[in-house]
Amino acid sequence: MKIFRILFVTIFSIIVLLTVISLFLPSAYSVERKMYINAAPPVIAGYILDLRKWQLWTAWNKEADSTVKFTFEGSASGVGAIQKWDGEYFGKGELAITKYIPDRLIEYKLDMSEGEFIIDGRFLFDERGKGTEVTWSGTGDLSWNPMHKIFGLFMDDFMGPDYENGLAKLKIICERN
Repeated sequence: MKIFRILFVTIFSIIVLLTVISLFLPSAYSVERKMYINAAPPVIAGYILDLRKWQLWTAWNKEADSTVKFTFEGSASGVGAIQKWDGEYFGKGELAITKYIPDRLIEYKLDMSEGEFIIDGRFLFDERGKGTEVTWSGTGDLSWNPMHKIFGLFMDDFMGPDYENGLAKLKIICERN
């Protein structure tokens, strides 16, 4: 009986400690990656605004989750275009293009886990010489949830590589055209 009491007190103490620590953690996160692509903004934007083309360059495709099923709603491309998915690995989610300023900016909202995890994403285009520096960023609110706040410390490590690989593939595709 004594060992169970020690185990209970230890687990309870760890939970309390993590909760107290989480009070001092940020309630938001941000991930950002940049890449120079030797293509004009309209060429690059064409692959971002058409959500069906995301399969060509993002890490979030059938190669990563063979069970995923994608559906598309709204506009074929641009503001109002919506992609929904459901898969064993990716779960359920939705991505919607929310804003487009030609040659400058594309914004989207990514909703994963049915509203539990929302990312406000954007692509910024900065023309440089014959190419464009593309900045892909995502931010999100972790609210007060202690586990979310602790998880938020690792968002750059989780999402950063997907952004880097996606931009690298986008670069290859756009520079071929």
